[in-house]
Amino acid sequence: KGLTTPGLASLFPETASGVVWNRTTKPDVFHLGFVERVRNEIREYRACVKDGDVEKVNAQPCVADGWSSNIETGAHLFRGLYSAQVETWLKSNSAEQLFFISNNKLKSNPVETVAEVSKFLGLPHFLKYSMTEQELNKRIQDKYPGFWKEGWVIQGADQKFPEFVRPELEAFFKPFNRQ
Repeated sequence: KGLTTPGLASLFPETASGVVWNRTTKPDVFHLGFVERVRNEIREYRACVKDGDVEKVNAQPCVADGWSSNIETGAHLFRGLYSAQVETWLKSNSAEQLFFISNNKLKSNPVETVAEVSKFLGLPHFLKYSMTEQELNKRIQDKYPGFWKEGWVIQGADQKFPEFVRPELEAFFKPFNRQ
């Protein structure tokens, strides 16, 4: 059921306290193209935002998977709803327990960024240099032999973003970004 590599499965125990694993799939979601999947999600979420007021959002009853970022269910948009995610985290964690970093910073300066995360977590500084792609692939293969077979990727080859969808996404995210 899901993770089969013992090393990875131990990182994500099925019975973790307070964690619910959703490995269900929307029927036939992946036969649709990216644009159609995103437009379907926009329609689902739009019903949750009353009069464009993000304060009146109630996603649980109107979005099939609730506030899910599970890509297996076709959830593409939730990852961009940062305020909703932070609000959820703050229900069980204090603000001092959250640490935010940007993807751009992690990519542009990984050693410094990992050092900041380590310090925040109270761990010793352990990353001394950035690995080359070959070093990273060898390390992954040695430690998690099933990584590639399970479909995991480090830097996926994405299709070019369809620019004609950008205005639709900007309009969708606008009330959420105000928050």
